[in-house]
Amino acid sequence: AGEQVVEIATLEAALAEARPGDRFAIPRCVLRICGLVREGIDLRAVLEAMGGGVEIETAVDTPVGSGLGSSSILAAAVVHALLRLAGR
Repeated sequence: AGEQVVEIATLEAALAEARPGDRFAIPRCVLRICGLVREGIDLRAVLEAMGGGVEIETAVDTPVGSGLGSSSILAAAVVHALLRLAGR
């Protein structure tokens, strides 16, 4: 379906609810689950502590709704990567 780039530059954008078809829904939720993004934080300070920012690139080559669990696997992989990045 082609490459889609999403840049999150504000706390409001990071906290925005996922929309149907939002390819960044899983990484956005993982940022919240890992506690890297939450109400009232200084996003700039969090990003500076992580070296200036975070780039999350994902790719899934299975059909949507295939039942193969690719969304769950992707979510787990992103959680693992962000927790390691955060030193947890």
